[in-house]
Amino acid sequence: MGRCWLVTVVAVGLVALAAACGPPPSLDNGRETGSAEPSPCPAELTRPTVGGKVFPEQSWAAREEGISVEKFRRQEALANAAGRLGAKLDKNVPETFADLEIEYGPRFRVIKYFTRDGEETVRPYVRCTPLAGHVEVRTVEASMEELSAAQNEAHRIVTDDLGIRADSDIDITKNRVEIYVTDKERLKAAMREAGEEMPEHVTVVEVEQLARPD
Repeated sequence: MGRCWLVTVVAVGLVALAAACGPPPSLDNGRETGSAEPSPCPAELTRPTVGGKVFPEQSWAAREEGISVEKFRRQEALANAAGRLGAKLDKNVPETFADLEIEYGPRFRVIKYFTRDGEETVRPYVRCTPLAGHVEVRTVEASMEELSAAQNEAHRIVTDDLGIRADSDIDITKNRVEIYVTDKERLKAAMREAGEEMPEHVTVVEVEQLARPD
């Protein structure tokens, strides 16, 4: 399996990348894979456009993924399209969209996270495009809008109200905010004394050191 590449990670300080695997639904030309209906889309509309010079970085990445350079370049074109689609979804449906990740390798896929109605939401965006057949949808509890708000609130409580240095990150695949501190017990005691509670979808993680020096 190829590596999982995260797109649009919102973070303050330390950034942690994670991968997710599994067999969620796949969308093919706006239909679920396995549908008996023939595709109404012309093949040229679903073929990614690849051209121009091959760069050394692309050759290296293709070797790392165990695929040909041409296949990697096609996947790179699909990844660019997925990034543009992610920006559209973030703008148009922020209340349900929870970001996406891209996985290169022998099996290329774009995993999109929604709080509800993901397949119905993404279908018109990918139908008759090169992304048709490469998109999988997973359902999560919190949208990116909710996670970003929780991250800002948690970081404010820890650093501003309690005066404890911390880093934070949004883990897309776990659908949660992570607050990184060097002493978890100290934070718990400070929050208890101040009568503070962490927002929903926030997890405290103890680390040996923070990304930024004290």
